[in-house]
Amino acid sequence: FCAFCPQWGLMAAGLLSNGSEHRSGRLLELGVGEALMAALRRHSDCPGVQQWALSAAGNLICNNEGRAEELMAQGLGEALLTAFTLNPVHFGVQEQAMKVAGNLAYENEVRTGFLVSSGVVDLVAGAMRRHLARRGVQFRGCIALYFMAKYGGPATRQLLRDAKTPATQVLAARELHAQDTNGVVYWANYALSQFA
Repeated sequence: FCAFCPQWGLMAAGLLSNGSEHRSGRLLELGVGEALMAALRRHSDCPGVQQWALSAAGNLICNNEGRAEELMAQGLGEALLTAFTLNPVHFGVQEQAMKVAGNLAYENEVRTGFLVSSGVVDLVAGAMRRHLARRGVQFRGCIALYFMAKYGGPATRQLLRDAKTPATQVLAARELHAQDTNGVVYWANYALSQFA
């Protein structure tokens, strides 16, 4: 059964929050943030719930500093790490986890520092390696690595340069998905520019 009912509510929250500042704000007022965090904690063993809860969270925090801070205070960072580590073979969970990581890192050095110090760079590179054929995973991975490098400061960029694995995965993604010039290739090039 795997928490089938919560999945429908999470899908609806994700769809409703996508691209609408007003709806996203209203959803948080109605307690959707708490519901997402509860679902992520209670159903850590259910990939479907993890995928849709992360999708909704990623939409809610996209380009909104206040909502990102609110969900981080409610435990989004820890839930993200749990989802990454408990669901390594589920490409949907990995893709949505990278979406959240990228949105958390966007223009915020403190959250980026949390992500980097928590091992998210390695988690992203590992997901990209395991799911190389999945365009969405590669797209989200390149964006997450780019934002972590760009907004993490010089120490993070040096860590990414020294690690080699992220750059290797980004190069592999760019090569395999060469036809996706406006997606994977575009973000791969940006990520690689930060590793130089």
